[in-house]
Amino acid sequence: MRLRQLDERYLPGAAAWLRVRLDAVEAVAQRGRRALGSWDADALDDRFAGRWPFALLRSQPVLALCVVGALLLGGIGAVVVQERHDTPRTSHAGTELPGQGGVPAGAVLGPAVGASTREYVRKASAGLVDAVRDAPGATRVALVSLSAYRTPEQADALLSGFTVRRAFLRAKAAGKEAAALPVEVQGPLLPSLRKAYAETAHSRALAQKSYQGYVDALHADSTQDRAFRDLYAAFARSSGIEARQYASDCACVYAVLVTASPVLLLSLGARPGVRAVEVAGSGLTVLQVQVQPLLPEVEGVVPRPSFAGLS
Repeated sequence: MRLRQLDERYLPGAAAWLRVRLDAVEAVAQRGRRALGSWDADALDDRFAGRWPFALLRSQPVLALCVVGALLLGGIGAVVVQERHDTPRTSHAGTELPGQGGVPAGAVLGPAVGASTREYVRKASAGLVDAVRDAPGATRVALVSLSAYRTPEQADALLSGFTVRRAFLRAKAAGKEAAALPVEVQGPLLPSLRKAYAETAHSRALAQKSYQGYVDALHADSTQDRAFRDLYAAFARSSGIEARQYASDCACVYAVLVTASPVLLLSLGARPGVRAVEVAGSGLTVLQVQVQPLLPEVEGVVPRPSFAGLS
């Protein structure tokens, strides 16, 4: 999904740039072939391949393999290091292990992959009760997971009286490619959601157009080309569905971050439509927590998400 987000930002311009450059290269090549006439292409290749460092690599195939292998291993190592840096270490209960990865205890909200949803809800409830007992009036950040997707109006009514700092949206109708979108809330919830819906509908429509343009321009002459075409065709379909969903005021809100006292959060957890309320560690702010909300349709064991991770 991160690749998909990068594609949407850079693919259209990069494709246009590459097309122009390839056309220019082809024109130069044609002129070069006409100018060369009867020149021996193999001799021309030998002329440049005989120069250093190409001559060294040509004469030492093992060295060439080592250079390629070193570059490959270096790239893999960079990816592994980045993944370890980006991925918080969590217990199977979905809570951050204290002192690991530089992330404070209680800063990771949401169930871990492989955790039981029933156990997550139970532990979230127990943690909220503990927070009420320890400091009932202190302000805490909490992740509120909803039992079903809600429209902006329904979410606003359900969360009446609470300060929502972030909302999480997903157009379930678009399938597994549907992006999970965090929305920062400034002021009242309903206007913020309406603005986010309008902006998302516009951006997904543009993404659909870009993906479809890429599909139409791709000549699927090989199995790999056909695989890329099918992948981007799926992205185009899901982006189009997302655009229509958000434009029609869909039921796409499935979780929120709120700030409130544990006593008030306990009352919120009792409202119909709220599946779980998990409090963050004492003293943590919204910007300090990492979040992977529980999707309403997920029961049993939490699967690995097929969309972009959240934070």
